[in-house]
Amino acid sequence: MLRFPDDGLPTLKAARAFVGGVSTPSKMPGLSWNISAKRCKLGSVLREQIENSVCASCYALKGRYRFHNVITAQERRLAAFDNAASTGNMHKWAKAMAMLASSRASKGYFRFFDSGDLQSFAMLHAIIMVAKYAPNVKFWLPTREYSIIQEALEFGLISTRDFPNNLVIRISTRHSPCIQRQARREAPCSHFARTVRLPRSDRRPACGPFRP
Repeated sequence: MLRFPDDGLPTLKAARAFVGGVSTPSKMPGLSWNISAKRCKLGSVLREQIENSVCASCYALKGRYRFHNVITAQERRLAAFDNAASTGNMHKWAKAMAMLASSRASKGYFRFFDSGDLQSFAMLHAIIMVAKYAPNVKFWLPTREYSIIQEALEFGLISTRDFPNNLVIRISTRHSPCIQRQARREAPCSHFARTVRLPRSDRRPACGPFRP
């Protein structure tokens, strides 16, 4: 297990406290870090304004996700991230996450956002750091925040070379399957129905939502 005593993170307990804790989704083999789906930027727009979008009936706003203790934990995680970002402690946050991801409980796998989504480029960059600190862990980041990644690439804040091989980012479709099929017929090269794996260029589709 990784340890970073120089950063005040000698134990898993200290790391867990610093990041606000992690979750254990039943459908994943390892641990996860999530925030409230109500915090989704694009997802909130899709849920509230676009009928039949995939976010219109969000699973992360149902079931156990409605429990008070779950909501409290999600807000605690986001607050911990925001505090680390505002105090210049993003590397410490990333190292703490890497410690947790490398623990036995995670079983070599870690998912970001079984609930919620990317909030900013700073959060994307921090997640990339986590994956680099824990190269033996396989990370999965599903997101609908395509614009955050696209703008970071277009403005030179990051390049595809910065994505470690143990981090898979999947750009999720914005619409339900019936709308996807219609979109394919009307605009085969549109953003509607593509899933993209980063960073290996040989896996990029010829057309789709992510074309660095």
